Amino acid sequence: MNAATNRRTHQRRRRFRALAFSWLATIAASVPAAAQPVPTFTKDIAPIVWTRCASCHRPGEIGPFNLLTYEDVRQRATLIAAVTARRIMPPWKPEAGKGDFQDARALTPHELESIQRWIAGGAPEGTPADLPPMPTWTDGWRLGTPDLVVGMREVYTVPADGADVFRTFVISIPVARSQYVRAIDFRPGNARVVHHANIGVDRTRSSRLLDERDPGPGYGGGMVPSATYPEGQLLGWTPGQAPHAVPPEMTWRLDPGSDLVVQLHLQPIG
Repeated sequence: MNAATNRRTHQRRRRFRALAFSWLATIAASVPAAAQPVPTFTKDIAPIVWTRCASCHRPGEIGPFNLLTYEDVRQRATLIAAVTARRIMPPWKPEAGKGDFQDARALTPHELESIQRWIAGGAPEGTPADLPPMPTWTDGWRLGTPDLVVGMREVYTVPADGADVFRTFVISIPVARSQYVRAIDFRPGNARVVHHANIGVDRTRSSRLLDERDPGPGYGGGMVPSATYPEGQLLGWTPGQAPHAVPPEMTWRLDPGSDLVVQLHLQPIG
């Protein structure tokens, strides 16, 4: 064997050893992930569910079933695996990686991975001692007692079945002088039937006249052009949405004689 052949042989051996070490390193790196213990409800999943799901999936809210206890979640495990994997739940429309948003409701990658591994691993309950205290949700005004409360004068009854209802309600605002609003909190009488609300302010009598012409509370259809969002605002409500105050420089003016116009998408629930 000449010197040139000997060098090539040693080079091939070094390359083989490098490939072998690389392959072994890849296997070693994958072992810890595969060996991770399966998450448990009491230690890992309950905090996620209570933070991301229970604002809607609890008694009196719009969720069609509760997601509070281990049994609540376990019996819906297959459904939860599907809707979280497809990013249908929790509802959050902005695409990942398209910007950072305050109070984002989407599952983090770690939360989603924990839920999927927990369900794939048989959805174990875990040790009761690991379960943290369940949060206390506020049933009243979530920003404290408002300076002004306005509401409907008549109850509107949603049909038990049939098509969804789109109806707009006009509520007079009793203010004697112009004021500036920093926050609103919307409280439906029955959150189960309210899909969402769009809220505008009408400084004319247009919405009020439509309401007066309709024999029932409110009127069928959407908001008229004179019922607009205040400057720089997009007022509305969806299930699970928390109220928040705007920065001081973004408060909006509310003038005497204005009406609050609330367009509701209502759902029959039987």
